[in-house]
Amino acid sequence: MKNIRKFFNASVLIILFFSCKNDKDGTLEKVIDSKNVEIRNQRLDENLINNILGKDLVEIIKVESDFKLSCAKKYNKVRLEKKYLSIEVVEPINYKIEKIEKTDIGINLYFKEESFYYSVSLINNNLGILYWRNLSVKGNKIDNDFSFYTIDSKRLKEANLEKENCDEDTKEINSNNYLENGKWKIDCENSVGSMIIKDKKASLIVLFNQIYIELEEVKRYNSEKGIAYKLREKPEDLGNFGIKLDWENFINDKPIAYIKIIDSSTLYFYWYGFFNNQTRKREFTECEFQQESNKKHEDNHVILMRCDL
Repeated sequence: MKNIRKFFNASVLIILFFSCKNDKDGTLEKVIDSKNVEIRNQRLDENLINNILGKDLVEIIKVESDFKLSCAKKYNKVRLEKKYLSIEVVEPINYKIEKIEKTDIGINLYFKEESFYYSVSLINNNLGILYWRNLSVKGNKIDNDFSFYTIDSKRLKEANLEKENCDEDTKEINSNNYLENGKWKIDCENSVGSMIIKDKKASLIVLFNQIYIELEEVKRYNSEKGIAYKLREKPEDLGNFGIKLDWENFINDKPIAYIKIIDSSTLYFYWYGFFNNQTRKREFTECEFQQESNKKHEDNHVILMRCDL
């Protein structure tokens, strides 16, 4: 994201829009639909909703007082449907809506089983530019890394936004040096899970004593120093449980893991799970790192430290 995370990772729904529209006195004291999505208080801002619901939004960045396109070859995507918010950096992550509240500046979007919410406001009415502030449910602390701006993809031509200065990114791509080879773990002394990166390949312990896999790069996201990996081949080192998995259908070009480089000794790791060609679903969506990590993050990343310095 250039600030959606990983996410990358980054995960709204403004439901019952038509109920709001038909509410002549402008008040919805409390409405709960069949999916238990709650809308509180007054009529929601129709202009704001018109700029969100069902739109293919793309992330843009703010440089000083100007909005610009990032240097990324593929822009991060956001889409709000009636039952979820989809945020896509590499793979879409869907967040189920629990409740929506009207605020003085827009709306707050709360999600089921998440420790964060989004405060969404319309900051440029002419172009429909939205600001999504990521806030913690406890303490309302803003997380700037996961806050971002969006515009409707159909209005990009009309907006005629300039691109940010991409010289540094180009230099970085050419030198190919923003990730050095090394071994990465949650805890260098006590963890059993590890990821060993060498050039454009990596090895990963998905489940200790059961599943050890080889990865290769699918794509680099230079605007946020991110790398997506796919399964390279059917693993040879499998335990009694791992050997039963549907490896033939797991071999494809779908990313199964994503890393975001924070600095020379820290990265964020995202595990998506194996994509099954036959069922078109993700399987084994939790790995060794997630079992070892005590700290839970809203976009399910774990923090890895470099252990061979």
